[in-house]
Amino acid sequence: MRGMRGARKTPEQELEETRAELASAEEKQARWAARVAELRDSVTAQENTLILGAVRSVAASPEELRGLLDAIRGGGPLRADAQIAAREPPAVAQTPPAPRQNQIQADTDEPPLSEEDLSDEE
Repeated sequence: MRGMRGARKTPEQELEETRAELASAEEKQARWAARVAELRDSVTAQENTLILGAVRSVAASPEELRGLLDAIRGGGPLRADAQIAAREPPAVAQTPPAPRQNQIQADTDEPPLSEEDLSDEE
């Protein structure tokens, strides 16, 4: 007679546990994929804001810009007269930062990622 200590699982029970673990991992993967997409969008928006601010801060004529671009493309040193005067950048509408992990509400009814979801250990 078997003892109560080491009751073995049937192959069917092991299969069901593996399927449940797979479903959990796939849900985590989907939430992480959504988070990665949000972060990429946030990075792009922040980069665009910085670029726009830099472009708006340049005070140069089209001829001065052409000379600077030609100098950059040529790989040679920039001449002092080819430098462009910069002015204080105008106020640029700031892109709000990406929401924090616990503030993200996906299009689904899934709860936000928990600390357990963030750990690499199962």
